[in-house]
This record gives sequence, C-alpha cells and structure tokens, in this order.
Amino acid sequence: MGFLSSLFVALCLQIGQPSLPAALAEQPELLAAWEVVQDSAAERETRLAQADVLLTAVVALPASEQAPFLLDVLGNGSWPKSLNGAITALERDWPKFGDRLLEDLVLPMPDRAMRVRGAIRALGLLQNPRPELIEGLAALLHRESLAGEARTSLTRLTGREFGGAKDFDAWWKEARTQDRATWLESALRETQARELADWRSKLSPASGAAVPPKVVIAGMHHPRASVRSLAYRALVRLDAGTLAEEQTSALTLALRQAVQKESVGELRVELLPLVPRYLQNGEALTSLLRSLEFGSAKEQLVAATNLQLVRPPRAAWDGLLRGLSRLYPEPTATPSEASVPNRPIQTALGTSTQEVRTALWTGLLAVGRNQEVIELVDTDELKEVLGRALVVEEVAVVRDRLFQAVGVYGDASFLPVLQPLVALAADNGGPGVPSRQVPPAERRAALAAMTAVAARGEDPGLLASMLPDLLDDPEVLVRDQAIASVQRLKISNGPILLAGRLSREAETPVLKRLLESLGKSQDAKVLQSVLNFQPPLALRDVYGKTVQVQVGRDFASLELAYQSLSARLDWRSTFALVRKFSHDGLEDAQAEQLDRLYAQAESEHLLEVGVENEFQGYAEEAVGLLRVLMGREPTDLRWPVYFVELQLMRGAVDEALTVMRTLVPEAGIPEARRWELGLDALRFAAAKEELWDSARALLAELDAMVNLPEAMVYHAEQVRQMFPAVEPAAVEPLHGDQGIVPVPEGGTAEEDSQAEAGAEATEAGQQEEPVAEQPPVQDEPAKQDEPVAEDPAQDDPQGSETPSSEDPPVEEPAVNDTPVEEPPTPAGDGF
Repeated sequence: MGFLSSLFVALCLQIGQPSLPAALAEQPELLAAWEVVQDSAAERETRLAQADVLLTAVVALPASEQAPFLLDVLGNGSWPKSLNGAITALERDWPKFGDRLLEDLVLPMPDRAMRVRGAIRALGLLQNPRPELIEGLAALLHRESLAGEARTSLTRLTGREFGGAKDFDAWWKEARTQDRATWLESALRETQARELADWRSKLSPASGAAVPPKVVIAGMHHPRASVRSLAYRALVRLDAGTLAEEQTSALTLALRQAVQKESVGELRVELLPLVPRYLQNGEALTSLLRSLEFGSAKEQLVAATNLQLVRPPRAAWDGLLRGLSRLYPEPTATPSEASVPNRPIQTALGTSTQEVRTALWTGLLAVGRNQEVIELVDTDELKEVLGRALVVEEVAVVRDRLFQAVGVYGDASFLPVLQPLVALAADNGGPGVPSRQVPPAERRAALAAMTAVAARGEDPGLLASMLPDLLDDPEVLVRDQAIASVQRLKISNGPILLAGRLSREAETPVLKRLLESLGKSQDAKVLQSVLNFQPPLALRDVYGKTVQVQVGRDFASLELAYQSLSARLDWRSTFALVRKFSHDGLEDAQAEQLDRLYAQAESEHLLEVGVENEFQGYAEEAVGLLRVLMGREPTDLRWPVYFVELQLMRGAVDEALTVMRTLVPEAGIPEARRWELGLDALRFAAAKEELWDSARALLAELDAMVNLPEAMVYHAEQVRQMFPAVEPAAVEPLHGDQGIVPVPEGGTAEEDSQAEAGAEATEAGQQEEPVAEQPPVQDEPAKQDEPVAEDPAQDDPQGSETPSSEDPPVEEPAVNDTPVEEPPTPAGDGF
C-alpha cells in the first residue's frame, strides 16, 4: 500500500491535481474516499459524504500539513462543498497562516499555479486586511491568468471593484492607513450612490420624458427608502388620464400595498397625497383617517389637508366631519359659554396641532361650496360640532375658520352666541362683561359670521339694531366690518348711516370702505353729505366715483356737485364727473349748460396737467368746443380766455394772438388779467419772428387801452426787450447841420429808428434806407434834409417820406390793419 500511495501522489503532481497528505494517503479507506471526491461522475451525495470523512481526517493533522492540502484543493476547485470553516479555523489556530499565504502568493509560476490560486481564494474567504497581503493580491492584477481571481478577492476584502492595477493604486494611496470597516462603509455608500443615481435617471429623467408605470411600481417595491421616495414622486408626476386601465389598476394595487407596508414616517408623508388620487370612498378615508389619528404631526397635517380631495365630494365631507368630531368629541359647556374669555383649552383636542384643525375647517368650507353636497348632507351634526368647538377652541386662526363655518352653515341659534363677542368692546366693560376683551380681529370675524347668517334671512333685526353703535366702535377692524355688514344687509337707512359717518371717520382705509359702499347705488338723501366731505388726496379717485354714482342721471344733482367740486378747485374730479354725464335725454337748455360745464372743467384740468402725451386728444377736443362756444356765446369772455391759454400751451401762437387782440378792449376782464394774458402771448410770439408784427401791434394796443398795474411794470419791461424795435428810444444826440436834435416823446420805435437813420445819412453826405428790412422806394438826395426828428408828428404824408407798410401812423399808434371793434372771424373757426 505504501507503494500505491506514493504512486498516487506522484501521479497527482504530474497531472496538477491536489495530493493527500502522506499520513492520510497511507490509509486505504481515506485514499478511497479521496478517489470518490475527485470523481466528478460520482453521485453528489456520495461525494459530499466522502468529503466530510476526508475533511475530518485532514483537520486532525498539524496545521503545517493541513495548509498545503487545503490551499491546493481550494485552488483546484474540485472539493464538492465549502471549505470556509476549515480555512477560518486554520487561520484562528495557526498564527503563521497569514505568512504562509503571503509566501504562496509569490511562488514561481506556472509550476505551482494551483497553490497560488488557493492562496488568493483563501484571502478572499478570510478577508484579512493586512496591508502586505492586500499588496500581494494587487501585484497579481498584472498577471493575466490570475487577475480575475485577484480582483474577486480584493472586492471581498475592500467592498469595491477595481478595473485594474491603476484603479487599485489610486485607491490604495489613501486607504492603506484605514481599517477594513472604513473600506466597506465607503464602498457601500458609493455603491448605493451609484444605484440611487441609476434609479434617479429612470424615475426622474433629465429629458422630462414620461416614466413607464412598471418602472414606478418596481421602485415602489424597492427595499431602499431613497428609491421608494423617488418612485412616489414619479407617481405624483404621472398623468393618470393617459394611462391604460390595466396600468392604473397595477398602480392602484402598488399604492395600496405601499400604504399598508410603508414603515418610514417621511415616506408615509409622501404617500398620503396620492391616496385620494388613486383610492376612493371608504378605502381612501380609512387610510387618511388612520394617519390623522395615529400618525406623526406631519402625517396628521398632510392627511387633514388631503381629506377634501377624496372623491366623491360627499365622502370627503363625511371624512372631514368625522375628523372634526374626534377633535371636538363632547361638549364641556353650553354654547352660551363660548362668549366667556379665559376659556381653558380642553383635552378633547388631543395632540392635534392648530395647523391640523385649521386644515380640517378649511377643507370643510371648500367642500361645502359644492351645492350638491350641501343638499345631500345633514348639517345638524356639523352645527353640534361647531357649538362644541366655539367652547373649547381658543387659537385665533382656528377660531377665524370657525366663524367662517358659522357664517356658511349656521342658523339663527348662533346669533345670540356671537352677539356678546361682537358687542363686548363696545359695551366698555359694562355689567356682566368680563375684564378681558375679545380681540378686535375675533370681533370682526364674529360680526362677519352674524352678517352672513342674517343675510340668509335668519334674523336681520338683531344685527341691524347693533350696527349704528358698531359704526362708531373704537376699533378700526370692527368699524370696517360694520360698513360691509350694512352694505350686505341692505337695511333701509344704511346709506344715511354710512354718509353720516364720513365726517367722523379719521382712518383712511375705513374712509375708503365708506366711499366704496356709498358708490354702489344712488340715494338722493346722501348726496349733500358726500359733497360736504373733503376727501384726503389718496382717496380723490374713489371719492370722484362715489359722487358720480350719487349724481346719477339727475341734472340738478350734477350742477350741485359741479359747484361743490369746482369751488374746492378739484378740477380733476370735476372733469371726470361731467365726462361721465351723457347728453341723452337732456333738454336743449340743459345740453347747452352741460357743454359749458364740460368746456370749463376740461380747460381748467388741462391747465393743471398740461397738453402733452395722453392729454393731447383732450386739448384738441377742448379747443374745438371753445371755438363753438365763442361763436355761440360771444359775450361770455371765459371761452376766449381759455382758448388763448390752451392754444399758447399747444403752440398755436398765431391763433392765440388773434383772439387776444379782441380781448384787449374788453372791460369785463380785469386789467391785470388782460396784461397777464397779453404778456404770455408776447413771450410765446418772441420765438417766432414771423409773428413779430402781430406781437408789436398787440403790445401797442395794450399800451394804448389798458392801464399797466404797478406790480407788472418790471415784467412788461422784460417782454418789451424781446421786441427792441417797439421800445421807445432814449434821447440820443444827432450830429449834422441841424445840431443836436432831441427825440420827441410821441414817436414810435419805428419812427425813432428812421430819425436816427436820417441824421446819420445827413452827416455822412449819403442816403441810407430808413428800415433795413424794406427796399428803398426811390433815390431822392433831398431826403437827407427832411426834418424827420424835428417834426415826426406832422399830419401831411405828402410832405415827408412814404412810410413803410408795416409802420402805423404817428398820430394813431394803436391802430393797425385789424380793427379792434369786432372779433376776428377766421374761416372755419366756428365763432
């Protein structure tokens, strides 16, 4: 037998197969067992049984004899069962096993490839993080035949995959100083990040493309919470209208399972908004109410918010009412005690937050807007819950929703409950009133609720009797709501009450509410009160609209309002008033009067705001109307005055000059006003040389017919300087045969200029033209001796030089080609 065992070992070495340790090969039964284990054609159960027998004998040997056999068998891969236990025990019992593995890693190749491969696999099983062993494995990444085995063991050791030696070297620079737990944790995070990125690209594609429902369902069943979160969000984005029936059914089933199984609180919060989208009726209510009662604060809020979305709306109403009933289960006081401040919050509210209660009441109000729901449900239960809630609820924002609900669903039984809340501060601490007052915001909300109930015809008399005092309440919020209540209830003396409040109200927001309320409908009894009110500048537009409404179509009211507004010089509101008043249905005399009012208001308004930009059209309209009125009413001097002012602003200076010259002799216009208008016209004309002749004539007429006020002397002198030819010359010496000749006082500027020119011509012995602008009429040398300066006022034009056609006669400086006795009548002007 010794010979056979030696021969078997030799054959195994020759053919590259593992060999039994010499001590075992001498035992026939173990040798036979080894032959069965090596026979791949034998039955698996038989091989496993013989492997157990053989392994029991191997592990009884010394560690130094076990190691070669176990590594060879492991490297060969022919052993039919796992060797993890034997390898692990060998490492535990033999301290030198690690060194032996390191030696085997560097054995010469290919003579001992099986042993090297066994060492590589053993390191993967043992997961020994010794740096020299890691580096020994990494060195094999360069050997093509062993690189795959080395990468597998390195992955087991480090938790990460390496594409090659370069990848390992880059990682090993930092990882060498870390322990294996850090390697595995880091690798796990990176693996999870890659996995999450892959799911994110599927469930949230950057292109915005629709996600297939089957991908969403797979994500919803994923064990990782981060992937499920992505799937829930993808489900929210799915357009249910584009899905096939089987897809919707599959998604509904997946959602139902997720709602039942989801254990992460944050993910349940993400799931709840999907419940009313895919589930209906009792199934949806059960899920939401369960979260409302047993969930976290976030779950409760999301469930309360989404209850109103359950379909059909009747089911949503039932769920909301059930949730509110659980929060306010039993009355702890009578409804009348709701008016008592310092009411303690009751334990009936449990652990719910004020946001949850607010969401439930808000949802109930939203569902109640569906008239079909109100017709189907019985509101008696809700009224009971409202009564209990008014007793125990003290959070201001929640009570505000309570009062809104009372206004929508309450009846006359709530009016006496709310009355003390509304009138509390107005009673000023009278008998029976507690020391702590109800906040103004709550009083306003309670008054709004009473108004809504009374407006449905429940009991308007009670509230109507309170409103006069509430209009004078010291709290702004209460007064503001009282105005709204008067308007909504439409009580008979409401407009009179509101109009009477105008003179006593100091707060601009409340004044605005008053004016807006009075601007809803016309009432002949309030117009005078409105006109007596002087609004602040910020409310001028609102006030103007109110006046328009109160005036309506009554012409007498229009004249009364016009007189009031124009007296305070509010031409903007005045013009807006007459613009809205139509000619339809007016008598001829009224229509003519409306034209007068319109022309005056529009002209005054344009004089304030100018005639540029958006006012150009109004200016053109005003000028046209003024032309008509000047022709129709030539004795009314308002129209030509407005015409002159507007035309000067529009740049039509020639027309303004023409009309202005007709106003010079009008004694009905104060002298100072005529000079003011004339000087304005002259300033505009100075910029247009072609108008200088008309301007000179106007100035001459003003000098001749209108006394210049002392206060305007300086102003007039400034304007005269714009027309130097019109200004009387100072006394200048003239040299020549005549000597020094003084300039007479009666000459005009043109004549003085001629006199100077004649004197200079006499001195020089030559003739010059008397006016630079006019060509000489003829050459007469004797003209130099003409006594121009000595007798400028002579009557005989034949004895002197023919005057220029532009020069007025010396004797009548105010007379020109345009007679002043009659107003000019240009063609097409209409006057």
